[in-house]
Amino acid sequence: MSTKGLNNNNDSWLLVFDDPGAGKSVLSWYLSEFGSLDQVSVFSETGYEILSFFEDLENVNIVNKIDLAKYDKLMVGTSFPPKNYIKYLFSTLHSKNETSNKTWALVDRDNLVRERFFLDGSYFLPDNVTYTETLSDEDLDWFDRNGVRTTFVENPYLKYLSSLKAERMNSDRPNILKPRTYIIYAPEPISTFSLEDKFGFNELEILLDLCELLKSTTDIELVFMKHKNQIELNVPFEYKACFKSISSNEITGSDSIALLMNSLGVISFNSSILNEASAVGVPAIRALWLGCDSFVRKVTDINQTLFAYNLFDRGEFIPIVEYLVSRVEYER
Repeated sequence: MSTKGLNNNNDSWLLVFDDPGAGKSVLSWYLSEFGSLDQVSVFSETGYEILSFFEDLENVNIVNKIDLAKYDKLMVGTSFPPKNYIKYLFSTLHSKNETSNKTWALVDRDNLVRERFFLDGSYFLPDNVTYTETLSDEDLDWFDRNGVRTTFVENPYLKYLSSLKAERMNSDRPNILKPRTYIIYAPEPISTFSLEDKFGFNELEILLDLCELLKSTTDIELVFMKHKNQIELNVPFEYKACFKSISSNEITGSDSIALLMNSLGVISFNSSILNEASAVGVPAIRALWLGCDSFVRKVTDINQTLFAYNLFDRGEFIPIVEYLVSRVEYER
């Protein structure tokens, strides 16, 4: 995607995000388009830990209150459920005029696309949608009918990750474990948003299953990497010593990347971290054995470019772990 038309006359940009995945995508999109995050303004209702995933951010302008009059253009990282600020941002700046070109939204997933813009019974739409995964013809036609221009770009954060050197990300800090001795479990926060019916299970059920399964492989540690929106789970006492828990508030972005790069594999369901793992050469594993039919069909039909071990039976998990361990030993 060319920057032509995006940054005429030194336009000032405001980047807005809430979800960590959306923040990574928006920041890396701007970085890839303009070569630097210098002087860009950012706003997030949930904090700015996500900035630690990037380097040379001394001149990023963090704003605590949005004054749209100060900015020429706006890019919003979308998430589901949508946040209230999309109503204010897009209803204020979006114009039905065909030449309007002030607002962008970045969609980094191919599911729940239109739902990211639906709030309080109405849709709040930008002038442009930039998307990083293949959208259905139905979604693209819908945007076109509603006057929204759409543009596909390769996922900018995955390109950013791919450019990093693993040795550059190594860390000797105490919260980084010995390489290739652990598996990361990084689920979507299903319980937080009461999405059990959509998935067919919740993140705690899979966590307890993984604890039981890994009892036979005492040399492999399970690391529960909590999503920023994860609520506290009621883990039974007898399972609390079965895993190491790390939240996004306990680890910097660069250490988080190092943790990812040095793992045996990453377990999730349909999270963007599976794509991130693949981008840095780490096996992606989907734990689908408790999933309802509609969810399982959906996640195995989409994102065909991602190679992931789709596990439909819990009995498949340990053989995969043993294979990953043997592969590491062979590489040594």
